[in-house]
Amino acid sequence: MQYQANYRNNHEDYIAAILDVPAYDQLHRSDSSRSDRMLQRLQHIITDHLSRSWSIAHIGSSCFIAFHKILSEAECHQRLMAIDSAIRDIHEADGYPCSLKLHYAMARGSEVHSIDSLLTLLTERLKHAEEQMYSRAFYTGDRIVFDREAFDTMQDSVIIIDPETKDLLYCKAAAQQNFGLDSENGYQGGKCYEICRQQHVPCDDCSMPQLSSGRFRQVLIHNPLNGHDYFTRSTLIPWRGSSSRITILLDMTDYLGRSTAQNDMIYRTTALNDALRLSMGEPDPAIGIQRMLASIGSRFEVQRAMLFEEDGECVRLSYDWAAPGVLPLSDTLAPIPRTELTHLYEKFVHNNIITISDTDSYWAHTPGGVPHLANMQRITAARITLDGHAYGYLELVNPPEHLLSSAGNGSMTVKAELPLEITATSRQGFPMVTGVELGEEREPDGNRPSLILRRAGNQRLWDIAKESGSTMDAIRKANHLQEEPAPGQMLLIPVS
Repeated sequence: MQYQANYRNNHEDYIAAILDVPAYDQLHRSDSSRSDRMLQRLQHIITDHLSRSWSIAHIGSSCFIAFHKILSEAECHQRLMAIDSAIRDIHEADGYPCSLKLHYAMARGSEVHSIDSLLTLLTERLKHAEEQMYSRAFYTGDRIVFDREAFDTMQDSVIIIDPETKDLLYCKAAAQQNFGLDSENGYQGGKCYEICRQQHVPCDDCSMPQLSSGRFRQVLIHNPLNGHDYFTRSTLIPWRGSSSRITILLDMTDYLGRSTAQNDMIYRTTALNDALRLSMGEPDPAIGIQRMLASIGSRFEVQRAMLFEEDGECVRLSYDWAAPGVLPLSDTLAPIPRTELTHLYEKFVHNNIITISDTDSYWAHTPGGVPHLANMQRITAARITLDGHAYGYLELVNPPEHLLSSAGNGSMTVKAELPLEITATSRQGFPMVTGVELGEEREPDGNRPSLILRRAGNQRLWDIAKESGSTMDAIRKANHLQEEPAPGQMLLIPVS
């Protein structure tokens, strides 16, 4: 068959569905001519609800099989449910009362090796669906039913095992990769202990005898193939008409690695925030910025922490912190032309923080790049912005290698999305309200509306409430606002 051959040659998966109307057989036995006309009605319903991209065949009695190359199982369910609804609306056949409903089952080409095994699988699933009445109810009682497609999209590895033979019945793509399987269906015919544990005999600590359908059993296992440890949760589920074991594997090695990286990110964010708090706590902004650089430099174990400000066509070093034993440069480093830093500013367009882990390789592969300091092996630079406008950058010289991501061949690596916002560089006086005096009470205006509809401009919510004779709380509640309204947002303004 073309679909199966295309999958075998090009790995393009397809979905197949078998449809059956069991009550049709009784109608056929009672009146064959009436049943023929009913069969035509069923054919019209099925073809009307399935687009021309489907391939549909009548395989006997009231049974049809349909194929589609790219449709998801969820979309297929929706179409089949619509067909079922249309069939259930049929209540008579040439005056003969009848009650019809659709039974169906689905499978993917990737689940089988041939068209014969596909038809066998569809038939088994249709029988199981009719026994459990799953064609219409997605769950009954406390039993939850969901598509196998859900396993394919989840992050953790999933396997399904025959409890008796120990054969792997299903192995998610991620699990196949973890267990070193090359082909998409390389697990078929393999034993769980052969593929998951790399051994020739069943596991001594096999938890299969302790499993039941009413609870999960949790076990920690080790994969000798990739050296990772997995936290597993197993239980028994119905699978193709029999009870089978399902195991969900959480890669603890990968999880702990990501957790460590996240903790490292939190540490760096905290370090920057602490440094900013130190700078804002100083009455003198210059002293505050110097304290900030000292905090960042010592916490990140760098040789220099330098703050460069843009000054026309040049960039000048405004503040400099140096580690003990390293000479400061703020009084000796000449302004740097912007043209010599074009390579750096091009990187800032895409990333707020960039890292050069090998400066020798970087300069060799960066036309026009000029080092402005000697003895620089590694550099981290962070863009400095004020109210959305860039004013310069913070440069850390020679941070330890363990704080940098590997960046071979002088490439650039984003360490974190931590845009450094300088919110104040000087202390200024500003007017503030120190007292309030009530004026004359306004006379009620009978023509005044109780509700105003207007768009927010660039005004603050306080100004809008004042102009409209309302309150900020009233406007927030009426429009479900958590913060200032967006420019142009339509607002409902209750007027008291």
